[in-house]
Amino acid sequence: MSTQPYSPDRNAPTWFLVCAACSAVIAFVIQLHALQELVDLPVAEFFRAQRGTTLQQIASFLTQFGKAQFMLVPSLVVFLAFRFRWRRPAWALRAWFVFVSVAAAGIFVDVLKVVFGRTRPKMFFSDGVHHFSYFRFGADYYSFPSGHAVCAMAFAVALAIVMPRYRAISILAGLALASTRVIVTAHYVSDVVASAVIAVVTVLAIRAIVLRPEERASIGLFPDGERAGTVGEGATSKTAKGTRGRTAMTDPITEMIAITVAIASAGLAFSLCIAEWYAPAFQPVPEWWLWSSLFLCCIFGAPLHVTNRPDFAFGWSRR
Repeated sequence: MSTQPYSPDRNAPTWFLVCAACSAVIAFVIQLHALQELVDLPVAEFFRAQRGTTLQQIASFLTQFGKAQFMLVPSLVVFLAFRFRWRRPAWALRAWFVFVSVAAAGIFVDVLKVVFGRTRPKMFFSDGVHHFSYFRFGADYYSFPSGHAVCAMAFAVALAIVMPRYRAISILAGLALASTRVIVTAHYVSDVVASAVIAVVTVLAIRAIVLRPEERASIGLFPDGERAGTVGEGATSKTAKGTRGRTAMTDPITEMIAITVAIASAGLAFSLCIAEWYAPAFQPVPEWWLWSSLFLCCIFGAPLHVTNRPDFAFGWSRR
């Protein structure tokens, strides 16, 4: 199948992208509320009962590697080495992309922690407190979102982008590391889920907005309208071989919104399954909210995934 050349006329209209982004935001708000009521407390109580087990001992060891310095320091060292020692700008840019992704996601989440001020599970265990205290300072009120989880997932997603051959291992490792925050009862499930979503959106936004097209091309970050790893000064035959046959969306911002809507849709489907099979008599949010939100995500998300592929012949009409 031939690849269509990139053209701005193929992009979705701005109003459609805004509607798609809004549908994803609404979906995340609804499903996070559902998770808080249906999943957070039962899962926290379950892992509270697992204290002292081998699972928690392993999780307690692994969760330490979710601290930002374990991602920022190595990526900065790699950047400096490739930039000033070995003079390989493509690899230096890859390391810089990973560093900025983790730093930006971590800083953003630190701000959100203060804004939401959610109490940690240990306060629920001791005092039965389980709520949001907005604009509250103190470590006991920094449960939502999880800083460890967002750094781990931002690092994993950034590595998956710059090293697509190992993306499955990277993403699985990031998910495993993020899940340790729930196992050690430092965070609720919804805290970790929100952190994972924030990490994905932040990394994709940096790739789409911060990096210039020629920079994305030089490190093989699926340049607009071309096959990954086949253009740009820094592209190598190894990269081209590892990404052969895969094409990029025509617009990185469109891709970012489309992936966000897809994640929101998957989360809504999961919430609906829980509401229907696990707790049918208890509905923290009206079921029609979940169905309506899922319908909106499908309406706005599916066209972005289908029509904005370079190998799809149809383009958006501007007439």
